[in-house]
Parts: sequence; C-alpha cells; structure tokens
Amino acid sequence: MQTILVSLDFSYMDEHLIRYTFSTAQKQHTEKVILVHAAKEGQLQTEMEFEGKMMPAHEALLEQMKATVAKVLGETEFSPAIVYELMAGEPLIKILEASKKHATDLIVVGKKKIGDGTGNMSKKLSRRALCSVLTLTEKPSADMKKILIPIDFSQMSKTALKKALHYTRNTGIELTCLNIIGLPTGYHTSGKRPEEYAKILISHAEKRFAQFIEDLDTEGAKLSCRFHFDPTNSKGAKIIFNIALVEDADLIVIGSRGKSEMAAKFLGSTTERLLLNNLSIPTLVVKDRDQKVNFFEALINI
Repeated sequence: MQTILVSLDFSYMDEHLIRYTFSTAQKQHTEKVILVHAAKEGQLQTEMEFEGKMMPAHEALLEQMKATVAKVLGETEFSPAIVYELMAGEPLIKILEASKKHATDLIVVGKKKIGDGTGNMSKKLSRRALCSVLTLTEKPSADMKKILIPIDFSQMSKTALKKALHYTRNTGIELTCLNIIGLPTGYHTSGKRPEEYAKILISHAEKRFAQFIEDLDTEGAKLSCRFHFDPTNSKGAKIIFNIALVEDADLIVIGSRGKSEMAAKFLGSTTERLLLNNLSIPTLVVKDRDQKVNFFEALINI
C-alpha cells in the first residue's frame, strides 16, 4: 500500500483518524499519506485565529493540520512523506479528485455518532471511489482481536478472506465469516415450513463453505463461520451489524467488485445500509480493481 488519503474536517475526529492511519501506514511501510480538507467556498479567503494569532484561513488551517500530525508522530518513529491538500468546493468531489491525482490505494474517512457526519460521506465515497475505503467510527480500537467478513461465496469475498487468513495466521486474531441465507423464490411450493427449509439451506451452505476454503491455507488461523437464516430476505445490513456486535468484532470487511471504473462505482444496498447505520465498528469496503487488499496486514497489526 503506497498511498493513503485521509479526509479531515477539523473536528474531534481528526486526531483519531490520523493516529489510526499512521499506525496502519507504519506497519504497511506506506510511502505517502495525503491529508485532505475541502473547505466551503470563500472560507479560505477569510482570516482565522490559530494559537492566539489572526492569519489567513488557509495558513491557519494548514498549521492546525501540521500541529495534529506533529502530536501523533511524536508518539512514534514513523516518518512518511506527508502531503497537505486544502481546497474549496464540494467535499466529495474534491476528495475524489485528490484520490485520482495521487493514485491512492486507500481512502480513510470518519463517521460520527451524531452531528453532520453520520455516514453519508463514507457511503458516497465507497460508492464512487476506485480504491478501497475504510470508514472509522469514533475512537476506533487499536487492539485488533476479531474481524468479521460477510461472505457470499463470490471470488471477491474469497480474495478478501484469503488475504485475511494470510495476515491473521499465528496472531491470535479471530476471523469470523458470516453467510446470510434467505429463502428462495417459490419455496412455498415445496410444502415445507420456513424452519424446515432453513435446515436444508444451512446444511447446503456449510458444504459450500467447506468447498470455498478447501484450497485456502487455513493452518495457524483462527477461522470460523456463522450461518444466519433470514426468512425476510431484507435485513442484511442489520444482521451484519448485530452479529458484529455480538461477536465483539473490531473490524467489518465487506467486498465490492471493482475491476473497471463502472464496476468500482457500484455498491450493493446491503453495504450502503451498513455504512449508514453502523455507528460503532470500523468498516472496510474492499475494491478489487487491482487485486490490492494487502492493507489487511496493516489493519490487523495496529
């Protein structure tokens, strides 16, 4: 992972984002971290106060960013190349422009429990960015113990699982897969009740999972899979979040197909709802455009 972009808004979240990102970047030997803030039109032409002095807003904001970075870097020996980007305009557009300009591998964005930033930005970025997007909630835990990966037996979820297995092996970190099973259309013609059908479907899913991982190296990994029956076929995001809470997961990883620009901009409704409603667990949306998911290594080693 060569380049990480971090979206800042000069709120209390910024220090958490920078600290978590630098911890990730240090483990991954990231070469460059881009810190981006998109101000309202005209804001950068005004004056602002910083440490008791009035100065042009652009300079004040830049000094504030540097002060936060200096505080975090003072806790480590990490010294990546840092680029500060201050621009005026619509935040989503400016972040995407900066990501494209710097060819970033990962975008990090924060999500607050209350206030203006409650998930819309992370949803929009995850939908439109060509690279993977990590959404951090307030005060994300730096002590990784468990990762939850919803799987649908697709190649994308297999790629993500393969990398997770590789980097969590012999670390003690638990990796829990989650497969949500719904009722097939027309199931009622079989004459079976939903509960009876569920047993058949779960048994089939267990066999599929065994086949799914049979060519993966699971030695030394703490791997398990939960199978959840959802008779309504409509509560995927809520199920994922609730099970992540029950499992006490530190990170949710969900795949997103993205080998082309058009595909990379597609985001499933379950993922979008998860990003909007998940208020407490960091979520990584993996884009597979370049088969780059090696930031697992950094995330689980924070």
